[in-house]
Amino acid sequence: PKTPASAFMSYSKAASSGPPSGTKTSKQDNPSSLTVEKWLGLEALSASNQGSETRGPIVVELLVELRSSPKADWVRKSLELEHRLRVGDFVDAQDSARKWYEGVVREITPETVKVHYFGWGSRWDTYLPLRKGTNSKLLPPAPLWTKTARWREEIKVGDEVEIRESTSMVQRPKWHRATVLAVGREMDPPRELEGGAELEVLDENEYGKKVPLMLLNRKRQILVEVPQELHNCATAPLTPPPRNGRTNNDDSSISSATPAAHPPWRRWVNLYGEEICKVSTHKTAKKSTNSPATLNYT
Repeated sequence: PKTPASAFMSYSKAASSGPPSGTKTSKQDNPSSLTVEKWLGLEALSASNQGSETRGPIVVELLVELRSSPKADWVRKSLELEHRLRVGDFVDAQDSARKWYEGVVREITPETVKVHYFGWGSRWDTYLPLRKGTNSKLLPPAPLWTKTARWREEIKVGDEVEIRESTSMVQRPKWHRATVLAVGREMDPPRELEGGAELEVLDENEYGKKVPLMLLNRKRQILVEVPQELHNCATAPLTPPPRNGRTNNDDSSISSATPAAHPPWRRWVNLYGEEICKVSTHKTAKKSTNSPATLNYT
């Protein structure tokens, strides 16, 4: 009978504490090559189950794929990332310094893929190899968040982020550190954003209008305070009186203790937009020192 191209195989190892009584072991019984037990971590798993009442064999299912010859295509080839990338897909991508950033596919050729790094100007867009095994020093794109952190999902009040300066140029933005004052919910109605930075329009909405990029089209928003933007306010910010637990947008997810927005110093931004980045993306943290300050006279 023909062997299926891909099939499940079961591998079972009894959770025993060692070889049967009276059995001698030798170095030949433990070759230096990687065993299935070590590859799957079954040795440690067996040890952890020693005191378990449900002690028994450990069964691991493996999906094995076969091909007719070493040069034949794999049956699941079409599922590999290089064969299913499309323009507009979000990925993880290396830059020239081999650092990984979130990116979006802008163009695909038979050998390369052009990516736009999220939170960076389009002048930094780069062509990466579409697949491994090329002469490129950079790796092909990887699935989103397999090389980068999902930091937005863990953001909370008091965290620091980087915010694009409201008056900076689109292609050469300036970045400042900011503090998160409030975190909206994913299902909240979008607030009207005021005092934010001008962004590149690299995407299209459902009406065909050019709009700024939104990672995975997620709409969550946060309130940030940017100390360096205080001088850009048209009027001096006032401390608002305590509110009754509702905002101007009738949003019950924001507490009455949350300060009112005063853009651009204190403003709402899209958490998944290009106006915000993870801390230390653009601004390197200054190292603290206990050395005394010195003056140089020339």
